[in-house]
Amino acid sequence: MFTSKLSSLVSFSVLAAFALICPLGDRAFAQHEKVLYTFSGTGGALPMGTLVTDAAGNLYGSTQSGGTKGAGVVFKLVRAGGGWVETVLHNFTGSNDGGGPQTPLVVDSAGNVYGTAYFGGGSNLGVVFELSPSASGWAEKVLHSFGSISGDAAAPYTGLAADTTGNLYGTTTIAAGGYGAVFELSRANGSGWNYSVIHTFRGHTSDGAIPYSSIVFGQLGNLYGMTEQGGAFGAGTVFSMSLSASGWAESVIYNFKGGSDGEAPFGNLTLGSAGRLYGTTLLGGADGQGTAFELTLEASGEWSGRVIHSFGSFTGDGLSPASTLGIDAAGNLLGTTSLGGARNAGTIFELKPDGASFNERLVLSFSGPANSNPQAVGNVILEGGSLYGVGPGGATRAGVVFEVTP
Repeated sequence: MFTSKLSSLVSFSVLAAFALICPLGDRAFAQHEKVLYTFSGTGGALPMGTLVTDAAGNLYGSTQSGGTKGAGVVFKLVRAGGGWVETVLHNFTGSNDGGGPQTPLVVDSAGNVYGTAYFGGGSNLGVVFELSPSASGWAEKVLHSFGSISGDAAAPYTGLAADTTGNLYGTTTIAAGGYGAVFELSRANGSGWNYSVIHTFRGHTSDGAIPYSSIVFGQLGNLYGMTEQGGAFGAGTVFSMSLSASGWAESVIYNFKGGSDGEAPFGNLTLGSAGRLYGTTLLGGADGQGTAFELTLEASGEWSGRVIHSFGSFTGDGLSPASTLGIDAAGNLLGTTSLGGARNAGTIFELKPDGASFNERLVLSFSGPANSNPQAVGNVILEGGSLYGVGPGGATRAGVVFEVTP
């Protein structure tokens, strides 16, 4: 039986305030940090995961709880009058429409928003939903209710990714006869969607188990993702899926070994230059406090992996990264840790390439009272030279959206 290693490190049920303190390093981000929006509870509570933007620069995200029904919301933030105004696109009820929405969301060119919810639906096993704008407001449509067909998957922990034709892909942490799955929703001719499970994880030495990461697209249309456990050493995997005339085929491209190599990959993969993949592990590394890693596709067709930073390697370093790495035009990687930093309350860090190596710089450290929940800090995104993210706390302790500018 596989159980999540995350449960001993991260609690998602506690809400508390946090503050940002002066960063270490050469760029004074924290001098220009500000809270853009404070959640009210009825407008959502406990924002998690990753924000996304549309072409107009509006921010979209979700909260795990709060809203008028207490089952979370999908929200949109729009610049207005020198500030930001929230619109709740949908208040989840926890019933047939879903509950506990996940990120990342997908926003298409028509302004429709797609995502997953961890529970609710006809079988209370989660849903894939669509939110569509209209003159009278936003309307939700459930595209798939997990558990509604024989052999279905269940409990999506992360959101969706879309290909260039608008087909949607995601993962679940439960599957009939397995330990999670990869699913596809493809657009049917005319209207509607076709749903299928395209891989079920078996959890043995040649396959992974329990994917807590979303799908990303790489070269030649391949899909990539990670599982927190399973694989040859039981420490998690990175997998690839390729499409042929006979359908989708999965292969493990990297087995984490644990120890200094890293263990329990979390967050989502990031595609870098030359098709390289970057990510983080909660555990392992030289100090046992997690890693950032790089995977490279060699000329032989095999993937090689290396640790580019072991967290906890110096006093005040971040610990236990559970985030997706962002990447800027210079190839610098940005992410968050759930612990560590000046107050052991988590950090935002930067990994800067220096030849074949990467140098870590702490952008800022989170701090708060003893009952704070720094582990709930989400991923940061880089837009227009600023960092945007979500976390717990604020005046209402229901959570905030923040911006950090250089």
